[in-house]
Amino acid sequence: MRRFLARLRRRLRLVWAWATTAWVAPGVVAAALAVVALGRVVPWGWPEPLAAALVVAALLVVVIAAAIQRLPLPVVARAADRGLATHDSFAAALQFERLEGSFGERIATRAESLAAGADPATAAPFRPYGRRWLVAAVLAVGAVGLAVAPNPQDGIRAERAETRALLDALAEQLTEEAEALAEELPDGAEDPAVAELLAAAEELRQADDLEAAQEALAEAQDALDARRSDNLAAQQAAAQGLERSLAQRPIAEAGESAAEQLAAAAEELDGLTAEEQEALAERLADLAATQELGSPEVAAALAEAAEALASGDVPGAQAALGEAAQAQGAANAAVDGQLNLDQAAAALAEAQAATEGSGQGAGEGQGEGSGDGQGQGDGDGDGDGQGAGQGQGQGAGQGQGGDGAQGEVGGAQGGTGEGQGGVGTPGGTDQPRIDTNDDQRATVVDTAEATDETPLGGTPTGDAAEVIGEGDGPTTASLAQVPLSEVVADYTRRATEAADAQQLPADQQELVGDYFDLLSQ
Repeated sequence: MRRFLARLRRRLRLVWAWATTAWVAPGVVAAALAVVALGRVVPWGWPEPLAAALVVAALLVVVIAAAIQRLPLPVVARAADRGLATHDSFAAALQFERLEGSFGERIATRAESLAAGADPATAAPFRPYGRRWLVAAVLAVGAVGLAVAPNPQDGIRAERAETRALLDALAEQLTEEAEALAEELPDGAEDPAVAELLAAAEELRQADDLEAAQEALAEAQDALDARRSDNLAAQQAAAQGLERSLAQRPIAEAGESAAEQLAAAAEELDGLTAEEQEALAERLADLAATQELGSPEVAAALAEAAEALASGDVPGAQAALGEAAQAQGAANAAVDGQLNLDQAAAALAEAQAATEGSGQGAGEGQGEGSGDGQGQGDGDGDGDGQGAGQGQGQGAGQGQGGDGAQGEVGGAQGGTGEGQGGVGTPGGTDQPRIDTNDDQRATVVDTAEATDETPLGGTPTGDAAEVIGEGDGPTTASLAQVPLSEVVADYTRRATEAADAQQLPADQQELVGDYFDLLSQ
C-alpha cells in the first residue's frame, strides 16, 4: 500500500502541474502577445525577449511549485479513495495502521489487496482542459506570428544599434587619445585635456542618441576652447625659438634645454671676465627682444639680467637668470599643455564629424579686367582657371570653386587691359580645400606627395588667348588625402618655425598665430 501511495504522490504532482498550467496558460500567453504587440509600435528591443521570458518563467514557477509542495500520505490516501471509489480504505488503513487485533488486520489486508491491482493513472487522471488549451494555442500562434513577421520598428532598432556601436567606438577612441596624452605627462602631473577627453568619452557611453552625443562633444569642445590661449602661435614661437637659439649658440657649458642653460649661466657668471659679461649682457638683451610677444615673463627676466650684468650687478643678474630659467620652463609647459588641448580638440572635432556627417562647401572667386585685342579662351577642369586676352575691347575672367574651377576670358570692343580668373574656395572663405571621405572625416591633400611640380593637366586652347589650367586632367583632388586633424599640428609647427626663422614683425606673427588657431578648431 505504501509503495502505491508513493507512486500516486508523484502522479498527483504531475496532475497538479498540468491543471495549473492549463489554468494560467491563457493569461500568460495573452500577456506575451500584448508585449510582442507593444514591440511593433515602439522601437524597443526588449518586448520579444520579455514575451519569451514570461512564458518560460511561468513554466518554471509551476514546475518548482509542484516539486516543493507538501503532500502528506493521509492526503494522498484520501485522493486514492476518491479516485478509485474505495470508500476510505486507504485512509482507514493509515489511520488504524497500529491497531492490534483481528479488526486492524482485516483493515490492512483489505487496503493491501486494493493497492495490489490499483493504477495511479486511474486514481489521478489527467483532465484535457480543451477550451483553455485551445485559447492558449490561438494566442500563442498570434504572438509567434507577430514576433517573426517583419516589424516596422526593426529599422529604427537597427539604426539605434548602429548609433550605439558608433558612440561606443568614439568613446573608446577618445579614451585611447586621453591615455596617450597621459603617458606623455610627468609622473603625478594632470592635464585638463586628458580630463576633458575622459569626461567626453563617458558622456558618449551614456548618450542615448546622436543629439545627446553631439551636445556632449560640443560642451567638451567649448570647455577646451575656454582653456586655449589666443596667442598660442606667438608663445610657441617664442619658447621654441629660445630653445633653438640657445641650442645653436649656448650661453653656458652645461645644460641642454634653454632653462638649464639659463640656470647654468647664472652659476658661471662669477668666472666670466668683464668683456665676457658685456657680451653676455648684449646676448641676453637680444634674446629678451625675441620673447616680448610670446613670453613676456621670460623677456622681462632676460632684460633685467642684461641690465644688471651691464651695470656690474652680478648677484642681481644671477637672480634674474634664475627667474628667466623658471619662466622658460613654465612657458614650455604652457605650450605643451596648449598643444595637448589642440590635440584633444582635434580628437573631439573628429568625433563630432563622425556624428554629424560630412559637410559640403562651395565657393566662388571672380576677377575682372580689360583686354586689348580680340580673342576668347575657355578653361574647364578640376583646377584653377586663369585667362588673358589680347585685342580691342574688354575681357572678364572668372573662377569658380567647389567640385572644380573654371576660367574664362573674352574680348570685346572698347578698352585695354587683361583679366584673370579668381580661385574658388569652399565656403567662400580663404581656407584650404577640404574634402570628406567615406568615413566622414575632413581630409586635405597629403603634403608629402603634393609638390610644386605636381601636374594639374590640361592644355591651352584658343587662337589669340591663352588659358592656364584648362582641360580634364588630374588635380590636387586626385592626390592622396590625409585627415586634417593629423596635419594641423604639423602645419602649425612649420608655420611657427618659418615665422621665427624669418623674424617676422610682431603683428604678422600674431596674424599667423590667429590663422592656425582658427584652423585647429
